[in-house]
Amino acid sequence: MEGRKRLSNTRAELILRVLADGSDPEAVERHARWLREELEELEVDSLSALAGAESVPGAKGDVEVVGAMLVTLAQSPQLLTVLFDTVCNWLGRLGGGAPCTVRVEMNGDVLELSNASVEQQDRLIGAFVARQTR
Repeated sequence: MEGRKRLSNTRAELILRVLADGSDPEAVERHARWLREELEELEVDSLSALAGAESVPGAKGDVEVVGAMLVTLAQSPQLLTVLFDTVCNWLGRLGGGAPCTVRVEMNGDVLELSNASVEQQDRLIGAFVARQTR
């Protein structure tokens, strides 16, 4: 195997929660299913729905969790970036004023993605990925 990089066996577990931000929970739930379908196309080890309504630690105001999932994948900057790009592209397709936020939790660290500019999202995602892959 000379010349080949050894792949890390370190796995990352992320919890993604789609928050309805006061919008129609049924419509946002439908969108969350579309996000899940897109995430299933990525190089993830597993993707499973988290059952039951739950409160979101640190959430402000009346926020309903309409889609929560556990994603397990190799802990690499490239795969994490692809996952976040998929989430951001999905949010972008929902149009301006996206009716939801995606809250990502990993190792006690939290990142919320919603209507931030591309530059803001890139900066936040870059910092999050750097913290998680040190």
